Amino acid sequence: MRAGAYAALDGVTYRAKNVRGPSILLLAPLSDPQPPGFERDNHRRWSRRVERSQFTRTFVVKTTAVWKGQQVTVRSVLGDRATIEFGSQDASRWPELTHHKHGLMTGTVPVDSLSDVTEEVIEIPL
Repeated sequence: MRAGAYAALDGVTYRAKNVRGPSILLLAPLSDPQPPGFERDNHRRWSRRVERSQFTRTFVVKTTAVWKGQQVTVRSVLGDRATIEFGSQDASRWPELTHHKHGLMTGTVPVDSLSDVTEEVIEIPL
């Protein structure tokens, strides 16, 4: 499953941040072997900043899924964990998530707890 921004470098596609900027931060889970040029960051993942001109492709994946019977937006996926969000006023129903103002529920869940996944890929010109 994919969700969020991605960039392809040297034949490998990585999760990315800010794919529209002059440089892009690439991300990989610590459970993967350390990719070339990556370092462990403060968020418990591998990361590497690369100039935009070095990429062969950048894109964003908009993903929705069902989690515990609830339709959710998947904001990002890294390794076997997905960050989800959806609207609900019943915070007590999902104690593993964080309830924000205006009824927004957010949290990180196992990818295998999601079903009925749909992905829309949007290419970002280089």
